[in-house]
Amino acid sequence: MKQRLHSLAFFMLAAVCLCSGCIKHVMPPATDFKMAGFDTAALRGKTIVIDPGHGGPERGAIAENGLNEAEVNQGVALYLWGFLKEAGAQPVLTRSSDTCLFKGEPYVLREELVARAAVSNAAKADLFVSIHHNSDGKERGEHNDLIVFYKMSDPGCSRDMAREVCNGIKQRMNAEPASVQPGNYLVLRSTQATAILGEASYMNYKSNSEKLAYHRTLNAEAQGYFMGILGYFKKGIPAISFSAPNAATLSDAQPRIAASLSAGAPGVSLDRESIKARLDGKAADGLVFDNASSVGYTPKAPLANGSHEFCLDCRNTAGNAAQKTCISFTVAVPPARLSVKPVFPVIPADGQAAAPIDITVLDSLGRPVIDGTQIELAATAGRFAEATVTTKKGRARAFLISDKTPQQTTITIKAGAIKDHCTLSFGTPQQALFAAEIKDAAGKPVEGAALLRADHEVSLSDTAGRVFDTVGAGGTIGYSINRKGYEPLRVSAALTVGKLLSAGYILQAIEGGVFFNRTIMLDAAGQSQTALPLLRELKSMIEHAGGTALFTWENLPAPSPQVRVMKAAEAKADLFLSVVNNKAPSAEYYYKSDTGARLADCVCRSLNERKAFGKKTCEASPGTEYILMQTSMPALLLRLPPTLNISSRDAAASIYGAIGKMFEKNMSGL
Repeated sequence: MKQRLHSLAFFMLAAVCLCSGCIKHVMPPATDFKMAGFDTAALRGKTIVIDPGHGGPERGAIAENGLNEAEVNQGVALYLWGFLKEAGAQPVLTRSSDTCLFKGEPYVLREELVARAAVSNAAKADLFVSIHHNSDGKERGEHNDLIVFYKMSDPGCSRDMAREVCNGIKQRMNAEPASVQPGNYLVLRSTQATAILGEASYMNYKSNSEKLAYHRTLNAEAQGYFMGILGYFKKGIPAISFSAPNAATLSDAQPRIAASLSAGAPGVSLDRESIKARLDGKAADGLVFDNASSVGYTPKAPLANGSHEFCLDCRNTAGNAAQKTCISFTVAVPPARLSVKPVFPVIPADGQAAAPIDITVLDSLGRPVIDGTQIELAATAGRFAEATVTTKKGRARAFLISDKTPQQTTITIKAGAIKDHCTLSFGTPQQALFAAEIKDAAGKPVEGAALLRADHEVSLSDTAGRVFDTVGAGGTIGYSINRKGYEPLRVSAALTVGKLLSAGYILQAIEGGVFFNRTIMLDAAGQSQTALPLLRELKSMIEHAGGTALFTWENLPAPSPQVRVMKAAEAKADLFLSVVNNKAPSAEYYYKSDTGARLADCVCRSLNERKAFGKKTCEASPGTEYILMQTSMPALLLRLPPTLNISSRDAAASIYGAIGKMFEKNMSGL
């Protein structure tokens, strides 16, 4: 009875949608898909979010007869919803009518996709399925591939699901060719669950516009999705559960890690050869099998103080991978070695001079203690600016303010159970002392600026932008202050023996600082290294301006496009720039990226103004290359002739200037 009610609910929903015009061409025939012949126990209780792509103002691909993708996607989704409901799953539709989730004005596609992923995340879905139908941008399509994309960051569960679904659709729709590919679409990467995106066929292929108007076609496609989903869950999903370490912070640098594993389904066992471990992203050898279902691991070498992540991967003998399972912990070996040293052994006894005190804290293995280790400060005379300071990379700096009475003070520092001492005098230094604060134009301290005297570095600015120097004789001393991203600054300081001169300086950011905190991924497209000289020039310019430039690769063999896209994602790059040789110059961008379009136009105009291509001109145009479609940041594919009328450096300067303008506009909100 319950099964019949589920069937009735499905057909009522389908009928309401169809009568309201979701698919306008033909009323559907009664489905001949029967659940009675299948064991659907593996689907019971599974939360499966079905996302009919597009909808509302986003119509997607349009067939020659006017049928649009949004309607077709929804038709397939409704059939799939009914099949899953009848099988005992808990299906959830991101949309059940021809509308959108984002209600703001103007419509923003990115916000719409994030909202769809949010439905899945809020439901704590076991699976997210986004349903689409492709187009090759031509009036009469030449392609009719079946492609199922899996979440690129999950080559385990998501790829396994994509394979099953691809096979299911292929069998039900007799689809050829068919492939499973990694995808980094926003809706996939924003979804926490196992996630796939299906492109079952091409809307603009010769005969598809007519076929997709019939509900028997949509029904068959939905059956393919259903059979793939059922097949995946029937194989079971291996489970991993960590039992040790059982504390978040550990004093042991070589902690034992233990986990239990299960195959995920009756009659299925674990594939022992598939069990792999990763420690902080690197393969970890030395797993010990305690028994058939539990493993242990102890790091071969002591782990550094700080945060660590240990992950296990495994598959069962049916071929399914476990969901990504990791444990995070922090190693904090207690302080064991402590040293303290004043930068100035004597400071003026004027009640104002501040003496920098440098502190080093190491553990019993001679390594920097964990960042944030607290150090207590005390002195028999004078006063500390702060009663405690904390470490960074095992180091800390404190400041002792002098007394007006000439005397010697004993400084005591304490970290954990250990102490150390040093002495400092308030009186008349036998040298000239110099202290400076270095800030940017906004008044923020500049860390890591080098103070040079006679072209030799004498000090590096700390987190507060402070630098120090000691000179044996007085007089006017010339200094240089250098920091990547800032214009070099030359200053003069009139120093006097026995006194401390304090000064402040402002560094001016190169290009207004638009490259600060920006990461640009540089890619020599394809398998050729010919673009690397130009990209190296560009890298030098970006880093000189305070940005970070990373290569996707430099040495052959070049990695796959998928690896390049993932590398950019892991680096959280702000821009992906790919360069390839081509007879006709052009700059291609993803057609829905306004930032990419502006950058492409700006790069072409800059190169054209320099007459880089002689009589030829660079043109900006939308492209369909993998890196343009799959990167999570704006991407540009720049096609350049093998020989240019300008040098590589001048070409790099043109591209550098265009990128700077893009960042400047983004900063100003334009």
